[in-house]
Amino acid sequence: MNLYHIFQITLDDATVDLINSEGWTSSNRASAYSRATVFGDPTDGLKHDCYDKVAEVLGDSLDDVFRIGNIGPEHPDEDITVGNDGMRSISVGDIIADDHGSRWVVATFGFTPITAFTANQMHQAQDRYHSA
Repeated sequence: MNLYHIFQITLDDATVDLINSEGWTSSNRASAYSRATVFGDPTDGLKHDCYDKVAEVLGDSLDDVFRIGNIGPEHPDEDITVGNDGMRSISVGDIIADDHGSRWVVATFGFTPITAFTANQMHQAQDRYHSA
């Protein structure tokens, strides 16, 4: 089993209200969320530090992480720990990182390795997760 960290762009109520009144280009976070979830492109979200750590998953593979993040653990050795702010199901545009420094973005089909999510960005997002 490996420990994986799940990062998502989250939208608070104020951002949702802003999107509803001014559209998806109303803020960096809104635009980054749209680009990530529609196109699987995390570039803007990483550039503007929009990703937040939302959960940790114990599984054997990225496919396990995706399944556990959508329907829950099915085996006794699998687990998911969700942060205080919750999470949505794992989907396109989310980032999965392991403890060995590898990172992937969830693509329309499968997972795409990424290098743009720097160790510093990952630690900042984890700090927000642990301080919540």
